[in-house]
Amino acid sequence: MRHRSRVRWWRRAIALWPVLLVLRSSSVQAQHDVHAPSERLWVATDQEVSLRASDGAVAARTRAAFGRPFAISSVGALAATADGGAWLLDAQNERLVRLSSGAAPTLEVEQPSPLALAVDAARGGVWISVAGGAPASRDVVKLDERGEERVRLTGFSSLVSSIAVDPAAQALWVADYGADQIVRVVGTDEALDGYDVTARRGPRHVRIDGFEQPRSVSVSRSWSCPAGCVAFTTVPSDAVLNHAWMVGAVPAGSPGTPSQT
Repeated sequence: MRHRSRVRWWRRAIALWPVLLVLRSSSVQAQHDVHAPSERLWVATDQEVSLRASDGAVAARTRAAFGRPFAISSVGALAATADGGAWLLDAQNERLVRLSSGAAPTLEVEQPSPLALAVDAARGGVWISVAGGAPASRDVVKLDERGEERVRLTGFSSLVSSIAVDPAAQALWVADYGADQIVRVVGTDEALDGYDVTARRGPRHVRIDGFEQPRSVSVSRSWSCPAGCVAFTTVPSDAVLNHAWMVGAVPAGSPGTPSQT
């Protein structure tokens, strides 16, 4: 069974490779995410969102939602959902748009200065970064499928660049770009609502130093990393990308974890 899952993973990667090559060679900065069960790829470019088959053919596309054209900049984000749809962060229009599996807009939620986005596949809903209540701060908020706020985390810097969900550990990883830190928060939605992460360490979070301007964070649990791997991408002053991996997914002494990784 494990060998079969490995074969499926490589088949998907090979099938989508022509599409990814086109994205990398294009001068347009694009956001993309794969819906693995259907082997289809969501792509958001400057003013268009499209859904592509594994051979690169466009299955559906849309350029506007609820009477307003998309204005997807480089700080926009796109994330596929379990039902084959997607959440789209339209940064310049300060809104979050839910798309159906046929790329039709079904919901629009206005949010102040939205940035990072991550779907919670296990518990439902979507996490986003929005302007905070305090000056030069940001909050990380979870919305349900109806776009209603369920959780709000406070205490992040003025720029949160990326969010990742680890459903197996009920953990949220946040790239706090403005603080040069990665923040790990653990707990149920009910326990996290109203929680503040300003302190270096708390009962449900830890701030991890040593990441200069972290731009992205992602979580992987697979046959090659069953305990969980977390990948970080940082941009130092010389603009060369660095990739840091933490096997075990958590540093020693983190909340809700054993004393060693």
